[in-house]
Amino acid sequence: GADEMLQHLCEDLLDLYRRGTATTTPDPAKDIPPRGWVLYPIWPKVDITAIVATRESYKSLIAQAVLLEVETGVQVLANNTRPQKPLRSLFVDYEGDEQSFTERQAALCRGAGLELTPRVGYRSMRTPLVDAVAGLREEIARAGYGCVVIDSMSASVGGAMNDDDVVNAFWSAVTQLGVPAMVLCHKSEESAEKRRARFFGSGMSENRNRYAWNVERAARSPEVVWECSKDNNGRKKGSKLGYRLEIQNTGEHETEVMDLVRIVGVN
Repeated sequence: GADEMLQHLCEDLLDLYRRGTATTTPDPAKDIPPRGWVLYPIWPKVDITAIVATRESYKSLIAQAVLLEVETGVQVLANNTRPQKPLRSLFVDYEGDEQSFTERQAALCRGAGLELTPRVGYRSMRTPLVDAVAGLREEIARAGYGCVVIDSMSASVGGAMNDDDVVNAFWSAVTQLGVPAMVLCHKSEESAEKRRARFFGSGMSENRNRYAWNVERAARSPEVVWECSKDNNGRKKGSKLGYRLEIQNTGEHETEVMDLVRIVGVN
């Protein structure tokens, strides 16, 4: 039937993608255009951007804010980002659920003065990314998504985080999505204590990323600092972005919900 033909077509396309491109002879005399940005200066239009964060550092909330800004062109992360041409965006969630995502999205919209209308695509997943990538890539292409966030590597890797083969397979699956991807990653307890820009698990994660941010939060503080820990082209490495989160809740006890979130850039 038609579904079977579509499945075979997707498998053939995926096989071609895995083979890489045809051999060429790149011309260094050409005028090379800039790669561009999904959101300047956080997310370049390269294969993968990694966010390496400690616990309770608002990484998921800020990632949602990034996608909201990408979708609308409105500066949700105020003062230290520059919106680019709007893109349809997708949040692939291995840790939370749609209700939590929607509550946060509404709070971010209120904080940015945006109407409460559906914008960012959302998909809750439990199947490891390496097993789901073919269908996810087809959905991204069909729906016209221009970028994707994966939350998080630890929940979606589908194996031991210290196994090089498992970790390599995960990052290869991310590149097969066909659009710029931002992957949220955890640190080990040791790296968190020493404030090191180190991924949890295999060192292959550091090798496979072209662009990475190390996220730190001061104890009991609403402020976080993002430092660019890796940029293969060397342009942004070492640069820092500071954020202060203003979170307002309504209700109390069992009726309490997140009502409004403002994310303001600080020096």
